[in-house]
Amino acid sequence: MMRMLRSPIVLWVVILGLSSPLAHAAHDGARLYAQHCAACHGSAGTGGVGVPLAQPDLLATVDDRYLIGTIRHGRPGRVMPAFRQLSDAEVKAIVAHIRSWSAKPAPTPATGHIKGDKTRGAKLYAERCAACHGDQGQGGHGTGVTFSRPRDLAILAPALNNPGFLTAASDAVIKATLVRGREGTPMSSFLKQGLHERDIDDIVTFVRGFEHAPAASATVIVTESPIIVRDSNYSLQQTVENVKQAFSAANMRIVRTGPLEAGLVEQGSENPKQYIVDACDFKFLNRALAVDPRVGLFLPCRIVVSEHGGKVQVMSINPKRLSAIFNNSELNEMCEPRADELIMVRTTQTFPEAMANLQQAIQDHGYKVARVQRVDIGLTSSGFKTAEYRVVFFGRIEEQRALTAQHPEMLPYLPLKIVIFAEGDSTLALTNSPALLGTFFRDPALTRQFQHWERDVRSILDQVANPR
Repeated sequence: MMRMLRSPIVLWVVILGLSSPLAHAAHDGARLYAQHCAACHGSAGTGGVGVPLAQPDLLATVDDRYLIGTIRHGRPGRVMPAFRQLSDAEVKAIVAHIRSWSAKPAPTPATGHIKGDKTRGAKLYAERCAACHGDQGQGGHGTGVTFSRPRDLAILAPALNNPGFLTAASDAVIKATLVRGREGTPMSSFLKQGLHERDIDDIVTFVRGFEHAPAASATVIVTESPIIVRDSNYSLQQTVENVKQAFSAANMRIVRTGPLEAGLVEQGSENPKQYIVDACDFKFLNRALAVDPRVGLFLPCRIVVSEHGGKVQVMSINPKRLSAIFNNSELNEMCEPRADELIMVRTTQTFPEAMANLQQAIQDHGYKVARVQRVDIGLTSSGFKTAEYRVVFFGRIEEQRALTAQHPEMLPYLPLKIVIFAEGDSTLALTNSPALLGTFFRDPALTRQFQHWERDVRSILDQVANPR
């Protein structure tokens, strides 16, 4: 999500004295929301990857303390990151902007615990809540994108055992939600369902008890190496054949083989000592996309075979390390057989328009599109709502050659790539933050390169979101 320098408006206000602080807070809030929130929650708060924040029942039941706590703490393991880098004033400005979608005032914050019968609450929860929220409060599966939920649902059931939710939500907020319900979702008012206030208090007490239980939704994979490297005792050509045979033995379809530099230089001019083998398990792919459509950043499964200094090596990105940036524990589990580190924008352009603008933006920044990888083959036949999903690879050949000559361990991460896919009436484009690589490879020279890429990809995605 794109970050920009805050406008120096304070002096302007002092000199002209024409605008109130509240008006500027609302203006700043709109800008900050567009930068940090709109890609997931929609520019008008109608939802997407994130929940629909403009939903009247939500704004009528959650106080500002809840919204501030949610922005600050996020939802560990459930895609929503914690925005700890924002100042208190910036967080309050975003909350004020969200509040502008409702003509009603924010609920008055209430503190203190509701005292109910936890045993009765457990029984009522199992009868009334578990079908959607899970027997342990683990929530619905997927991200909220319509790849992973029916389009007639405005929201996936949130994880009630998530530490971020339990920190942000007071007992009063949980109770108000149960009393009012959420229009447009399967959750109607519990009073209209025939329950009494005492019953609701019992359920609130049971849900609050999740604070004392381990929350699977907060699981994060920790691993040491950003790449997996193995030495080969065979020639480069024989090693490539061995990798292809290994993929086939694992029932994976080989998608592409060829020089790493293909598409960045004229055919025949590629470095013959850098070779890639791309493969895919399409059954796994469909499962992974259902869990998190952003998983295209993993794709395809790539092995790099290179020869450097007379030594042949086989390298791959370590999926356990890369999965941490998704903040999605379901995806972590798939990688076992921090989300603000993803940069994502949303645009109302059609997929073909956004795709054309993305490739133009890449060229405008001095890069060459190496190739466009289809990921959508068979998606519609597998029940997905879109047949529009691509991974765009791009780079600068001189830069790539100079970098990998000194740092061959960077080969699995090149060329750079951006994922783009249709989501309802919008198109989303995302990539992992190049600055993140600085935590993987701690070399000052590499850090400067990563920072340069960071500026470029943010500018490219900004051009996609705001075409010229």
